[in-house]
Amino acid sequence: MQGWLFVNGAFWKDPQIKALLPAVPKGKMIILDLYSEQSPIFTRTESYYGQPFIWCMLHNFGGLNEMYGELDKVNEGPFNGRNFPNSTMVGTGLTPEGINQNEVMYEFMNEQAWRPGSVNTTEWIDLYQAQRYGGGDPKTSDLGLISGKASTLSTYLHYPRISTIHMGYDPEMLFKAWDNMVAATFTTPALHAQTLFRYDLVDVSRNSLQVLAIKYYSDVIAAYNKSDTASLRSAGVKMIDLLSDLDTLLATDVHFLLGTWTSDAARHFSTPQEKALYDYNSRNQVTLWGPSGQIMDYACKIWSGLINRYYKPRWQLFINTLINCTETKTSFDSGVYGQEVFDTVEIPFSYDQTDFPNEPEVQYSIEYKLLMFVFKAIHHQAPSYLEDLIHKYEPARSLRSSATLQLTVPRTRTVQFGDRSFIKAGPTLWNKLPQNFQTITDFETFKREIKTPLFQRAYGLRL
Repeated sequence: MQGWLFVNGAFWKDPQIKALLPAVPKGKMIILDLYSEQSPIFTRTESYYGQPFIWCMLHNFGGLNEMYGELDKVNEGPFNGRNFPNSTMVGTGLTPEGINQNEVMYEFMNEQAWRPGSVNTTEWIDLYQAQRYGGGDPKTSDLGLISGKASTLSTYLHYPRISTIHMGYDPEMLFKAWDNMVAATFTTPALHAQTLFRYDLVDVSRNSLQVLAIKYYSDVIAAYNKSDTASLRSAGVKMIDLLSDLDTLLATDVHFLLGTWTSDAARHFSTPQEKALYDYNSRNQVTLWGPSGQIMDYACKIWSGLINRYYKPRWQLFINTLINCTETKTSFDSGVYGQEVFDTVEIPFSYDQTDFPNEPEVQYSIEYKLLMFVFKAIHHQAPSYLEDLIHKYEPARSLRSSATLQLTVPRTRTVQFGDRSFIKAGPTLWNKLPQNFQTITDFETFKREIKTPLFQRAYGLRL
């Protein structure tokens, strides 16, 4: 029997629970204390009034793929359950609504079944990363620490509204883990060949970008409240651009592709009608979840394809609506916005049967998007964290190349990963462009024209 009904039940108070459980002969039922790490029921029911129970880590609702966890509570909780007065605990369990995220928490919890007591989590994480990465690097230990802290839902997964977002932890912890994981690729080059490390690096990077988005979102709301249209536009552009960055990042790993999900659903069809139905259900479940959004965003995901095709237009419409409000001196109407975004973004996405890639981006696409970032950094249209990595080459004496827009290419310590980092790969790729492309100043023009040389190189053509 699930103990979930006792967590928030308006009816199931302590007297009602006590009347129910002892009515069943002791030992003839086992109760899953479903959410023990957050809301244990055994502590207020005298160990379920004598009925055996299993201490469970629920951890995840809706299959959300946030870096979230309660490592300290999971470290202590099962043993508190065993040592509870007259304890009837008979085991440990996992009861998530979705998996395939935050592997630290599941590895740790699964070991609790045979441990005699709590452990030193810092030492455990050091051992975990060494085993996970084939030796690892001391700098990667921060990943486990941040994975075991409380998190907050991504800004982009929040339904657009005028509100305040509170972090569940110090974001500097996440940024430190991000910095150290990148640094580890230089001190331990072998990490680049580790599939699990590359997955974790994308995972930490996407969460870091999401935290940066909270600042831009806060700037958007602050500008709206002050009726400052110019600042609202500026913050809105940064927020939308970060969405594009996030989608590009996610497209590099098969585990973060919407196409992996939709193609897996669609391949089971036997008729065109079934294919359309399965495709619709796969899209609807991770967005509206119901014909008209009955439990909207409950199973939202941070996946490439879903970002650019669903969250980005949803947020763009929200920002455009706020800009219109400041220009017309009217108030934001959440009902009007909700209907418009439902009609123009959410429902069309659910029924759009366009296929999404189910393999990571090919080199051509990566180079194209990399050049987009470099262009924006050069022309001060990119987030500061990217602009700070790009520097114009200044020769010691006047050279013919000084008339062109060449960028400084820093030395890196490793060919395997350092040469592929943005700080080197971006300028290297830019410097190979013909001068007439480097001197373009309009982004839309550059985006359109740059496809020609990349297409030629990708397919070995001479046009």
